[in-house]
Amino acid sequence: MSQPKRLVPPSHEQVARYVKSFEPFIPRRSGFIRPYMEWAVTQTDAPAGFHFAVALSVLSAACPPRWGMEMGASSFAPNLFTMVIGRAGAERKSWSLRCGRELLRAVCPERVGDSPGSAEGLVASLAERPMQLIVEEELSRMLNQMQKGQYLETLKKALTDAFDGTPLTRALSKRIERVENYRLSFMGAINYSWFEQHTTPSDWEGGFIPRFLIVCARRTRFLAVGEPDSSPAAKASRDALVSTLQRLVACPPGVLFEVDNETPNKNGETPAYAFAQWCRSLDAKLRAEDESIIKSSYERAITPLSQKLATLFAIDRMLGEGMLPQNSPDDDPFRILSYSGKVLLDMDDVTYAARTIDHIQLESVAQLAGAVCYSASERVKAKVLACVPKDGIGISWGDLLKATKTLRRELLPVVETLVDEGVLGTVDVAGPDGSQKRYVRTSHVTKITRNDDDGDKDKVLVGPRGASNREDDDFGKS
Repeated sequence: MSQPKRLVPPSHEQVARYVKSFEPFIPRRSGFIRPYMEWAVTQTDAPAGFHFAVALSVLSAACPPRWGMEMGASSFAPNLFTMVIGRAGAERKSWSLRCGRELLRAVCPERVGDSPGSAEGLVASLAERPMQLIVEEELSRMLNQMQKGQYLETLKKALTDAFDGTPLTRALSKRIERVENYRLSFMGAINYSWFEQHTTPSDWEGGFIPRFLIVCARRTRFLAVGEPDSSPAAKASRDALVSTLQRLVACPPGVLFEVDNETPNKNGETPAYAFAQWCRSLDAKLRAEDESIIKSSYERAITPLSQKLATLFAIDRMLGEGMLPQNSPDDDPFRILSYSGKVLLDMDDVTYAARTIDHIQLESVAQLAGAVCYSASERVKAKVLACVPKDGIGISWGDLLKATKTLRRELLPVVETLVDEGVLGTVDVAGPDGSQKRYVRTSHVTKITRNDDDGDKDKVLVGPRGASNREDDDFGKS
């Protein structure tokens, strides 16, 4: 009797090979990010970049209170907003988020936040639980309802302020409730189509979207049902991750981080000098960049997002080196830290932060920039061009209204402009009863005819630049 064929979990070599594809972004002294990715790739076939973003989000949520980086007169908490974007139903976006959420829930369930129903609800939630990670497996609903005139419009500003740690308030019947000293992290998932549909240029230029670490990725492997690893080795890996996060959560509050400006590398550059040089080069790219969406992302990347990432990479390094701050018998929280009670960010910390911005954040933003329209009319224009066939008789006016889901008064000026530019043309098709129906089509055909089922030909004349030769050229008539 032949041996039964059983599913075999990914081998250690297969896991290492898959994680290695993301090697340039994983700290070499990683205590959490690398072990998390090596475990997560055995649980779902989501892209490695998604696991990387989730690992950073979980790490940010597990940090003790009042940890942060000092930059001159400013300070930045290591909270993080992340967004993973991929094809609908193809990239396992939700599964990648669930892996991180459930791991955090096993360590500190009180830090797994609920989806906010309003700006006031967010304030009330943070007043009760000051440290949270909000997980939105389908971000499109929230983005749609945060647009102008929608129910969650004020939530967008509240989340923008929460990223920066700005005090939040809400009006109660007899007093104003004010929330300070909180730390909110956020991770969400959305597909390309809904991202394009539910975001506007103001979301970018106003600074809301650029506050997110955005990861666009494509799945390159497949795990069938039952293949996610539930072996004792995988469970041991998860338990080790839980233990690592528990050690971090147990650390004392109030640890400050600062970029090292004393220790040079082999080129004589200190981490602080190298970090400043990178910021200058990024600023030079900004001045040379014409795309306003890219500009807004550069501006956001230069300031808090890069500092937050550098701090998280430093925390990950501390976990890997076993150099976490601990409370000593005399309650000195900095017993094993560097001078003046601060953790110094080394060259690796700032290098991985800069690399993440340059090659993950900005490349993802560049990929999305072409899909974001800069006005309502351009959004309608994109819909029209997507619906009009490249050949054949075209699409009727009524069908175009239905396909674009646009009001006639919004569609008419857009089609008129495209006809004036020579991009589209209109044709009048005479039906069997003598009535005429207007079609919109590309303008490269000068004359076409259509055969009805009865063999009769209906003449269709196309005027200059594809416009109809009728004098009363009213696109709204069908």
